[in-house]
Amino acid sequence: MGLPLKLPEFTAEQVHDLASRYDLAHHLGDSYGEVIDALLNLVGGHPYLTHLAIAHLHSNPDGAFDLLAEATNPTGIYGDHLRYCLATVRQQPDLVEAIRALTQAEDGLKLSSAVTYQLDNLGVVQLKGYRSALSCRSYQRFLLPS
Repeated sequence: MGLPLKLPEFTAEQVHDLASRYDLAHHLGDSYGEVIDALLNLVGGHPYLTHLAIAHLHSNPDGAFDLLAEATNPTGIYGDHLRYCLATVRQQPDLVEAIRALTQAEDGLKLSSAVTYQLDNLGVVQLKGYRSALSCRSYQRFLLPS
């Protein structure tokens, strides 16, 4: 048994540091800055999603922009994670409504403790005191019914 750890969102500096550990600047060349900016725009500093993308970019630097553009597709690098989140969220209408409300709130919202706990455990929200905000736009696009 271990102690569960919840990593805070990576800062842009930490994302660059992680990318440097994978030597992405060398692998991506002139497109490095643009790719890292696109990654930050896509997932913010979500630790798991950031690391997953950087590891894939290390293996496939030539397809960097395609990899990020297709990341939230069902066959993309985040497909499994997003489908798991979707299955969990869709089982509970109050979670769908909370996500819908969060998309409209610029400064986050105070949600019920139960909803906050569930969304936080999925990694869908960032907590700022008692307020919750979506951790990245990818969740909004994928989790809300069309």
